[in-house]
Amino acid sequence: EPSQEPSQEPSQEPSQEPSQEPSQEPSQEPSQEPSEIPSETKEPVAPAIIKGDISLDGTVNLQDVILLQKYLIGKEHINQTAFLSVDMNDDGIVNIYDFALLKNALLRSDN
Repeated sequence: EPSQEPSQEPSQEPSQEPSQEPSQEPSQEPSQEPSEIPSETKEPVAPAIIKGDISLDGTVNLQDVILLQKYLIGKEHINQTAFLSVDMNDDGIVNIYDFALLKNALLRSDN
């Protein structure tokens, strides 16, 4: 029985050594992550969001109401900036409530 134990130990040691080498390589990869951070810091520099301006033309008008209606029925796609601009109640969801708020905001701005 004692002769079996030493034969198992050397077979385990060489298998551990190669596994340690690849674990050292991923430690070099995190140096690539900081290069991604500047791109994330550039995103907030995006144009100012005007609430209700789903068309991103700088004004809130009937075109935005129509575009939101088309988006809600699935006939139009919008990008993230447009989504954030038309999420009128800032709940992270664009739905009929945002549509009603957009219409009310447009009606109030015309008076």
